[in-house]
Amino acid sequence: MHVNRMVAVRSARSSSPQPDARMHFVEIPSVPLAHLRAPEGALMDIKVIDENRSPIECVVSLSAEETAVLARGAWIRMARLLKTDDEHVREKVDAMFTRREKAQAVAGIVMANAAHQAFDTLGVTFLLTPQFVVPDEWDEDQAISFTTRAFPVPDMELDLESPIAVGEDETPEEAARRALRQRLHGTMPQALLDEAVKERREEFRGELASKGQTYREYRIEHGVKPAEVEERLEAEARKTLEEDIALDLTFMRKGLEATEDDEFAALSRLKPGSEIELKREFLETGHACLLRQEARRGAAVRWAVENLVR
Repeated sequence: MHVNRMVAVRSARSSSPQPDARMHFVEIPSVPLAHLRAPEGALMDIKVIDENRSPIECVVSLSAEETAVLARGAWIRMARLLKTDDEHVREKVDAMFTRREKAQAVAGIVMANAAHQAFDTLGVTFLLTPQFVVPDEWDEDQAISFTTRAFPVPDMELDLESPIAVGEDETPEEAARRALRQRLHGTMPQALLDEAVKERREEFRGELASKGQTYREYRIEHGVKPAEVEERLEAEARKTLEEDIALDLTFMRKGLEATEDDEFAALSRLKPGSEIELKREFLETGHACLLRQEARRGAAVRWAVENLVR
């Protein structure tokens, strides 16, 4: 089995998820959650294991019918990628992939969709991406139950009153992001930071792979030691995480709402000129939660520019 990390798509980044089934939990203060339970009429059964721990862990159960509906979406995506039709996609997948590869491809999309829907249903605003273990064997016609976890936004201090000055060679948006990140104070949960560093390492491996470059070749080219690479990746992960927390807290504490314009702007930042294709990618792979993250952070930046930047 392998752990699906659903690594966030960021500008000029890619991801290459690696197996890691370790799960550790630490108690931390987090933004109060409104009655952490599934409401009546929810389309899935959600049981929270312990709402006072971070990451929050819950068990998601889908009926056979719900599983089949999500699986159909996965098959539609594979038909498009393999340039075939719905009638022949299964035959083509059977010829190209092992049983294990097929199970992980379909189950991964089904569980990704269910995981982010579960945390949305519970009202959890989370950082990074939900994690879950994808099985090696899976039957899409059967009911499934799996455990998933996500990190809620930690309750840290943030100045949302003082004006923000725009520095030299900065746009108002860049100034807002920089200032809010610098104004974040408090203890960042170590487990959350550790997870952010893992994701950054995976992104870095993906970046090298996309260039056809090995880790050793990269170090020779830049004249750096492994410890220096690790130090840089940790610094980048911390900086990104601090900015994400600051923007999420701004969004939550000011009661903001992300608009369709915020969503389109997020898509444009990530992949200019290919917004429609990228949105389809988010939706088809079960990563719609990541698009919403980018949209709400864009809304937070917009609020800061309109209300704090001088």
